[in-house]
Amino acid sequence: MASVVERAGRKYRFRLYDWQVSGELCRFLIKPSEDESLSVIMRWIMGVFAQELNRRMRSAGHVWANRYACSVVDYPAGVDP
Repeated sequence: MASVVERAGRKYRFRLYDWQVSGELCRFLIKPSEDESLSVIMRWIMGVFAQELNRRMRSAGHVWANRYACSVVDYPAGVDP
């Protein structure tokens, strides 16, 4: 997953604060640049990872049980992430 996230950073402009992979769940704390779409970035990361995993496992089809979901993280006034 780390190499896919690194490649995404070269393709899209975003700031990655943290990420976690746990079982079938991936969590990312990402702030896309003003002209980038979070959903496009995540679709690319998860799609490329699934393709690479399927290739390694000689498998096909969906890798992730759940679809993409996002939540807004609010910072206190005066904090610039």
